[in-house]
Amino acid sequence: MNGDTPVEMLHGRVPVRNFAWLGNSSGNSGTRLVTDPGNTGGQLSLVDLAAGTSWKITASASNEVFPAPSPYGKRLAFASGEVGYDIVEVPLDGSGPRDVIATSRSEVAPAWARDGTRFAYLTDRSGVQEIWLRNRADGS
Repeated sequence: MNGDTPVEMLHGRVPVRNFAWLGNSSGNSGTRLVTDPGNTGGQLSLVDLAAGTSWKITASASNEVFPAPSPYGKRLAFASGEVGYDIVEVPLDGSGPRDVIATSRSEVAPAWARDGTRFAYLTDRSGVQEIWLRNRADGS
């Protein structure tokens, strides 16, 4: 982005379908990102591009996809499940995950609003894909 020659950084090292940049404390993107393995199934990974390292940040029997960090990178929402994905939140301070929206239908692709309280997501609860908005403060 600064005009330098592009560099390929993850070729063959981390399976990636979707990724999201993690913001730093000032709200700007840093050199870390969260990746999902896509249709291969599996867990989310945290990748540090500057250090050239990656490690798993989730561990379950479910597929975990569509990572969405909160604006300042303190929490991460993602879809977890098989057919019938749910929205799950895991604080990046090491504490445990929790279901945010868990129904028998699919809820996927969470995207945080800049306020860190609301997020949009896709759901098929009415039979077709729709974009819904969720407020974490009051549950609406």
